[in-house]
Amino acid sequence: VLSADISVKDFYPPVMITTIIDAHSNSIRKLTQTLRESVEGIHIFPFASAESMIDAMTHVGISPTLAVISIDQVVYEQDIPFCKSITTYWPACKIIVFYPQRKMLRPFLKLGPHGFLKTDADAQEIRECVEWVLSGRRYCNNDFIDWIIGI
Repeated sequence: VLSADISVKDFYPPVMITTIIDAHSNSIRKLTQTLRESVEGIHIFPFASAESMIDAMTHVGISPTLAVISIDQVVYEQDIPFCKSITTYWPACKIIVFYPQRKMLRPFLKLGPHGFLKTDADAQEIRECVEWVLSGRRYCNNDFIDWIIGI
């Protein structure tokens, strides 16, 4: 059973979401809106790439709790080393992969993400995924499970 809303008071360190994508895409707007409405006290920092996120966050000394990597035309396979280094810089950081199509997932499996969400996920599923991941569990949507079973 899910709580009605997630609060940063339920997690330590405080939740900080980093989105790695073009912040103007419709899927990221929906994701950030849902997170702002669902997670009390959340801070969302959009970046164009994992490299720019790492540079900025290390420069100011912020340790993210959760990184959401949205796979689209902006994030390519050559970005994987930078995405992988997120957990090198911040071992406690959880990663959720937000994806439009299964065929784009294979290279991101190397990251060992804590959650997988399809870009068309509804608000309830986004909340559920974030709650599971922040509580230390892994979250896989049905589309991802069907894809893995079919490999």
